Amino acid sequence: EIGKKMQFPASHSADKIVMYSGGNEKIGTEANTLLFTADNYKFKDTNGDVNLFMNNSGQVGIGTNSPNMKLNISHGDQDGLRFNCTSTTGEAFIDFGDSGDNDAGSLRYDHNDNSMKFRVLLN
Repeated sequence: EIGKKMQFPASHSADKIVMYSGGNEKIGTEANTLLFTADNYKFKDTNGDVNLFMNNSGQVGIGTNSPNMKLNISHGDQDGLRFNCTSTTGEAFIDFGDSGDNDAGSLRYDHNDNSMKFRVLLN
């Protein structure tokens, strides 16, 4: 029935899956929860802290509940963004595109010769 709480108990009470409706829709265990409303989606960790957030405008926050661009990553310490290749000869890259060109500019790291390249207009 809509508006009622449905629980699937597991061997331990903290591990049950809870799904319910009524303004704050939730799917998950008591601690690890996906919370979604008409405005946003929140993924909570075991401490109840939101570590991944997406609003109804499609903006994603990692470490923040208020992303102000398409992807907003926030962390209090030194942290980074990592792109791993599955081989020692591959290439990791970030492309910058527009409606006419998917890779009008790019930042590329070539693992084969350990070089970093900045490319503009396919150069």
